Amino acid sequence: MVMSALLFTPEGESPALASLKLETLGARDQLTAVSEALGQLSLEEAVHQIKTTFDHRSKDYADWGVEKPTHYAHLLGQASEDPYSAKIWLHQYKPATGGDRKFTEFDHNHRDGIVSLLVRAGYVATEHRDAALDDNIETDPSVNWTEFYSQLQDTGEVGYEAGDIMAIHPDEVHRLTAVLPGALSLVVRPPVRRNFSVVFKGENGENPVVRADMPMVRNNLLDDLERL
Repeated sequence: MVMSALLFTPEGESPALASLKLETLGARDQLTAVSEALGQLSLEEAVHQIKTTFDHRSKDYADWGVEKPTHYAHLLGQASEDPYSAKIWLHQYKPATGGDRKFTEFDHNHRDGIVSLLVRAGYVATEHRDAALDDNIETDPSVNWTEFYSQLQDTGEVGYEAGDIMAIHPDEVHRLTAVLPGALSLVVRPPVRRNFSVVFKGENGENPVVRADMPMVRNNLLDDLERL
């Protein structure tokens, strides 16, 4: 499926994302469709669209993002006004020093799928995947997540750099083990399939903790964009 070169408008709309009709696809097919679409976008065009978007936004707006243990997430566009629709984010990764670095220790999954195009620098991830994972996902937060984890295969460390695409199924588990300075990635998240994710704070999937979304906070995104 072809997605136009314009991923999102400065106003935060994404007709191109809407055209993929991700809400009609299962989890695995969503990742395939988005990966193929992002593969048609050059790195130069991705950077241009990101800069154009923030040129049209006020500094006060642009400096806010959702804070995660590894990064800040800035919303660039969405397929519709439905809050659960597919969205495009810019992930601004935190420096390797300072702050809470515990994310490097813990495996986790996500509430929905993730397809990332690295636009600057990169990172190394340890991944636990299962080729049998299909279009269905686990939606019961009370399941035995340690047992669930044990069914995944440890595929080891994988390095990603500018221009690479990473696709993660909602039930796959990964963690970042190294982040290069100034890392930025363009991230497409398909329609929300569940309202939680799980972080595994023990070895081999032990001590799983179900977590919800995090609030918006101010950070220095505009400074990072000036260095692109």
